[in-house]
Amino acid sequence: MHQAVFDRALDVQARLAARGRHRAASMADLLIAAGAEAAGVPVVHHDTDVDLIAEVTGQASEWVVPRGLID
Repeated sequence: MHQAVFDRALDVQARLAARGRHRAASMADLLIAAGAEAAGVPVVHHDTDVDLIAEVTGQASEWVVPRGLID
């Protein structure tokens, strides 16, 4: 991964912290989202944390199945 992806993940983590949600998303989720954003592709997921990240970044994300269908 490029340094810019790591930097973006830390930036998003700081933005979540400013909203009181600093523990909401794991570093793995943040890095996956930052990598997808850098590649210009949506994050395909089954994780509510990705929705929180997308609220901060504005990037596209898609649930693999409808939210709440499986756990």
